[in-house]
Amino acid sequence: MITPAIVQAYVAQKQLDTILQMKAPITVSFLAQGEYNQNFLLTDQQHRQFVFRLNYGTQINVQNQIKYEYKALEFLANSGVTPYPYYLDDTHQYFEQGVLIEEYFVGRPLRYETDLMAAAEIFAKVHRLSINENQTQFFITETRICEDRIREGEQLLKTVWHSTKIKAEQVKLLAQLRDWCVKHQDNAYFAQQPLSFVNTEVNANNFIIGPQHSWLIDWEKPVISNAVQDLTQFLADTTT
Repeated sequence: MITPAIVQAYVAQKQLDTILQMKAPITVSFLAQGEYNQNFLLTDQQHRQFVFRLNYGTQINVQNQIKYEYKALEFLANSGVTPYPYYLDDTHQYFEQGVLIEEYFVGRPLRYETDLMAAAEIFAKVHRLSINENQTQFFITETRICEDRIREGEQLLKTVWHSTKIKAEQVKLLAQLRDWCVKHQDNAYFAQQPLSFVNTEVNANNFIIGPQHSWLIDWEKPVISNAVQDLTQFLADTTT
C-alpha cells in the first residue's frame, strides 16, 4: 500500500519541487482512491497544489494507461476546462505503478438542478477541439459507435447470460434489449457527423464547479467518437 510518506520520499528524490516550481517543504496527503487509481495531494508553502496520481490498471485495455491519460490531458489543455498535466513517470522504476501529476481544482460536484449551463459550456469547449491524424493514431477511435456500444455491452453481460444468481426473466429482458439495439443500430447516421474527444464517464462527481470557473476531470478512458456519447450519458436517468 502506497502511503503519503512513500510519496514524500519520491517527491524528494525526483526533486519535484524544482520541476513543479513549488516552494519546499511539500506536504503530501491522501486525496481519493478508486479501483484503478490512487490519488494524493501535494501542497507547498505557498499553498500551490497538485494531484499526484498512481495508476493500478486499465479499463480500456491500453498498454500504457498512465501515458494514455497524460496524452489525453495534454491534448485537452487548449479547452481550458480540464486539468493540465505537469509530470509523467511511466518507467516503473520507483513505483510499480505509473505516475501522473496534474492540476488540482477546488470546487464541488455538479448539481443537475443548478449547473447545466456550466456543463454545457464544458462540453462545448471539449467537443469542438479539432481532431487530427496524430490523435486518431494514438487514441482509441470509434467510427461505428452503435457497434462499439453493443460490443461493450456484450463484454459486460458475459457473466450474466449463464448466471444462476439472476432471475431467468431478467436475463431474458436484457437479451431482448440487446437484440433491439442490434436491430435498430444506425452507424451510417452517426458516421456523417464529426468526431470529437469524449470523456465517456460524465457523472456529476467528475465535474468540479467553482465560483468563477468549472472543469471536467477524470480522463481515464477517453476515446475519439461522436459527442453524443457524452451527452446521452450525461442526460440518462441512470446517470442523473
